[in-house]
Amino acid sequence: MEEHEIEQLRLLGVDLSKKRTKRLLELVRSMMRTQQIQKRPQQFHEIYDAIQRLRPDDVPSRTCIYRDLKLLKEAGVVRVSGRGAQRKKYSISTTSLIAGLHRLHSTVVEQLEAERNRIERQLEMLRQIDCSKLGERIAQSIVGTEAFSTVSFAKGADGMHQLVLEGITRPASRGDVIRVMASFARPLVRGGIERTKKFIEAAQRGAEVRYLAPFSFLRVIDIVPGAPTAQAVGQFIVGIGRMRKQGLRFEIRLHREADAYNAVIRNRDAVALILVEEPIATTMMTREYAADLIDQIVERFDRVWKQALPLEKLTRSMLRENGIESSEAAAEILHAAESSPRLDDRRDECMSE
Repeated sequence: MEEHEIEQLRLLGVDLSKKRTKRLLELVRSMMRTQQIQKRPQQFHEIYDAIQRLRPDDVPSRTCIYRDLKLLKEAGVVRVSGRGAQRKKYSISTTSLIAGLHRLHSTVVEQLEAERNRIERQLEMLRQIDCSKLGERIAQSIVGTEAFSTVSFAKGADGMHQLVLEGITRPASRGDVIRVMASFARPLVRGGIERTKKFIEAAQRGAEVRYLAPFSFLRVIDIVPGAPTAQAVGQFIVGIGRMRKQGLRFEIRLHREADAYNAVIRNRDAVALILVEEPIATTMMTREYAADLIDQIVERFDRVWKQALPLEKLTRSMLRENGIESSEAAAEILHAAESSPRLDDRRDECMSE
């Protein structure tokens, strides 16, 4: 047999390296050759005599051959006719061999599908585990007091947004400042509007949200699968403008900094820092663990913020300068920005909390 045929048998659970499998294969080979010559089913003594001729120095016992024939019968490879040990006749053919392989194939597929379903259920349960909370609860059960983890990690966009929700936006209230800074847009625009709601909710509780988005956001939103439509983005910007007019402290600015951090910071207390873009990997750190890094990120943010362009000041000439004038999303955002109220924001003079 060819190597790929041996591999296919292995996938079906037929391991030719095992002694009994080799013996079964020899039995099948012997029966098919004998039946091809005799043109009739075989009795047990004929099958055993043929095996003796095939392996004169290592003849299996009659009990072994009986068991092997029974196994092949259960697999559908060998068919049995007649009653009583003396009258039983065994037959094998290409048709029965194929039928046996089909039966084996179905059995293996069913087993693998059941295993896959079990693994998928287990994976779903694993995805729902919040390791940060679990670790805190274990620590609490050991030391008897409530503990707060200083470092947490998450993979994927969903994990990142969960970290931001739990460590940044949910604890935020009046007097807090949330800084959002990104240097890339592609992985962040998928479901971006829905996930931005947590920042709006923090602003509605009295926090101030400063959102720094890269100009590339206007370019990639048209091409990234799962990104909101240009119309949805435009409506979102208009909605933000209306809420700002009513006193919501939520401002979006555009920047061109290639080496900006990808981070979300609450005051100088905690930061969610994106470490890798594709696939997204995020770490959450508190001031207890990374005071110097948090201060550095805040200072970098404030410098970029002062130089960044408030969204309501976006113009068509700026779209041309950045090569995104033809972007449908950019056109919708420009229209929304032109429709938004132009607020006299004097908070730039005081960047500290």
